[in-house]
Amino acid sequence: MNSTQHIFIGAAGTYLIYILLATLFRDSVLIVVALFVSMFGSVLPDNLEPAVHYTHRKKYHSWGTLKYVAAISALLLSLTLVSLIMLFESTLIFCVFAFFFSYMLHLLADSTTPMGLPRA
Repeated sequence: MNSTQHIFIGAAGTYLIYILLATLFRDSVLIVVALFVSMFGSVLPDNLEPAVHYTHRKKYHSWGTLKYVAAISALLLSLTLVSLIMLFESTLIFCVFAFFFSYMLHLLADSTTPMGLPRA
């Protein structure tokens, strides 16, 4: 997949989560910041491991990394929900969530390609 596809997937996923939580958010600038952060997260794996060869997927493109990033995303989404319900400031938490969530979506998208993800 190319960078444009990864950015679209990351931004669309983040926007979907934002829409699902929109009734709880009171900050309209949040989605703009979160989308920019998600764009960075969605291209980071390919920046860490550039596609110079068809077997370029190593540590940052692996099922092991996907498990960690998914766990971090779930934790941050939980913290976002708790902070929204308790009326704490949740902007930073959601933006960090957007980064990890878009990284996770990048890896999930890569896992559907013929090359897939290595087991590491």
